[in-house]
Amino acid sequence: ARLDRRRTAGRANERRARRGRRGPTARTAAMATGNASDSDDEPDRCVVCGVDPTRKSSNLTKRTLLTNVTKEHRCGHRFCQACVGRGVEAKGAQFACPVEGCEATVRRATLDPRPLDEVEVSRDAAARRRVMAVYNRDPSSFDTRRAYDDYLEAVETTVHALTSGGATADAAERELKDIASKNAESVAARTAARLEADRRALDAADDDRRRREFATSKLRDARRREKASEARHRDHA
Repeated sequence: ARLDRRRTAGRANERRARRGRRGPTARTAAMATGNASDSDDEPDRCVVCGVDPTRKSSNLTKRTLLTNVTKEHRCGHRFCQACVGRGVEAKGAQFACPVEGCEATVRRATLDPRPLDEVEVSRDAAARRRVMAVYNRDPSSFDTRRAYDDYLEAVETTVHALTSGGATADAAERELKDIASKNAESVAARTAARLEADRRALDAADDDRRRREFATSKLRDARRREKASEARHRDHA
């Protein structure tokens, strides 16, 4: 029995040694040579080591997969924290995305735990709020419907440019600031008018709610008095 235990322990040590030689070396080589695993099309896998967090055999969870969301290039590839740590240690504060054809740079600051589509939706919403704060003309201020449609097209073009990243986003950023600077007074006036209109709408809604609550209260009191009167009549009868 003692000999069997020694043999079992020896085989276990050999397996651990083989895993230690094969695992980190292979992953480090993939990061160093830029040859990512064939899992880059699978959103739940790390593009370097191919770890699938949905498998029960993995000790990785979905929260440890990070998406590269640089503004310079549309990357969106996902990395596990272990591979990010190895890449940073091997190449400094940043390293190139190992997926073939991707020119993005991976930094800790550009990694997000959300999938790329969620990040882009959030970016789109933020960019749209910024653009609509400047492009805030009322439809009635346009002479023709075509002019208003062109205005809306300019809004969408600017939003798309801001969320695309790279030189396009930089150009859109400069243009937006230039428009905001040249039309500061009119933009501020339209913003104030819109805020005032929103305030009046809220006040009207509150007034309507209070009227409905008052009417409901009166109806409830009338029914209560009616029931009390019926009870008195029954007592007299």
